This record gives sequence, structure tokens and C-alpha cells, in this order.
Amino acid sequence: MAINTTYKNYTSSLLTAGSSGSSAVGQFMSIRSGSYKKLLKSYYAKQEEEDREETSTKQEYLTAKQDADSLYKASTALNLASLFEKKQNAETGEYEYDRDAIYNAVKAFADAYNDTLDSSSSQDDISVLRKAAMMTSGTGANKNLLSQVGITVGSDNKLTIDENALKNADISTLKTLFSGNNSLAAKTASKASGISSSAALAASNGRLYGSSGKYSASYAGTYVNSRL
Repeated sequence: MAINTTYKNYTSSLLTAGSSGSSAVGQFMSIRSGSYKKLLKSYYAKQEEEDREETSTKQEYLTAKQDADSLYKASTALNLASLFEKKQNAETGEYEYDRDAIYNAVKAFADAYNDTLDSSSSQDDISVLRKAAMMTSGTGANKNLLSQVGITVGSDNKLTIDENALKNADISTLKTLFSGNNSLAAKTASKASGISSSAALAASNGRLYGSSGKYSASYAGTYVNSRL
């Protein structure tokens, strides 16, 4: 009986370049040397950084939503018809406008407006930015009327109130600005609601691309590059 004297050099085969064995040995050596561990640590560190960035971005959108919700409430409260009606003074018995109540309502509106402008303008989402721009455009269209009641629209689009001027302002002008379905207060409430919805949608979307490496939700809910 003939004896087969040939043999397979498995070690040589394992180390042969391009073979599956070489790949296995290469991985084994990487694990032993610690380079594979370093690679994994680097990968997970990058993932954790991306997760932190995503969490931070989500929180920014949620802050914009909260500010917009506060603006909606302040705008709605300012738009109450009863705010601009004469009330009987308990001390004098005379009917007069509650100037302090009007000022406080306008002040709450202006503060919420400015907060919403700050948090919305720092976003990457094009829908949030567009609606914030529409809001400031509507306010700018009433710039002259606002100045008549002691409210200044600054170069940064924020509102500043002269308390004394507002408390002595013409009531009919205040009503035109802040009372009724077509008033600035009503239109701002509508814009605030839109900003809130867009910010909530942006916060719920995962990793998207845009000016900072993310996409963002458009007005229609589709994704567009926020740099456009």
C-alpha cells in the first residue's frame, strides 16, 4: 500500500497573504496587540460624541418649542377683549382702563416674543427659521403703530417697552394692535403655534443633515438641506 508522503503546511497557509486564514490571524494579532481595542474605543467614543450632539440639538429644539408655547399663551392672553374694557375702580367708583394690567400683559408678550426669537433663530431647521422670519416680518409691518404705544422694534428684531409711554398710550391704538382676530397679538399667536409644531417635529427626527452636518424638516415635513 502506497503511503501519501505529501502534507499541507497549515501554518504557511494561514499566513499566506490574501487568504481567509491570513485575515483571521491578522485579526487575532490586532486583538493581542491592543489595536483592535483602541479601534473599538475610538468608534464608541465617536458614537457617544454624536449622541451628545444629537441630545444637545434636540434640547435646543425643545427649548424653542417651550418658548413658542409661552409666546402663544402670552399672545392669547393679550388678545382678550376684556383687557381693554373699562372697569369700575373700587375706590373711586369710576370706570377706567386698568393700565397696569394692560402693561403687564404687553410686557409678558414682549418677553416671550424675545425669548422665542432667541431660541428659534439659533436652529438649523429651515421650517423653524422660516416661521420665525415670518413672525418678525409681521411685527415689522406694525413698527410705526408699535412706536406710538411705546414699543420699539430693534435692529435685532427684539421688542423694547417704554413703560410710561405704554401706560399713557391711546387705548384705540392698543386695541388695534392687540385685540381682535386680525390683530398683531392674534397673528403672533398663530406664528408661535407654527414654530412650536416645527420645533417639535425637528426634535423628533433622528440624525439628519444640514448646515452643521444635519438635514432638517421642511414646512411640508419633507427633508431639505437647511443651508438652502
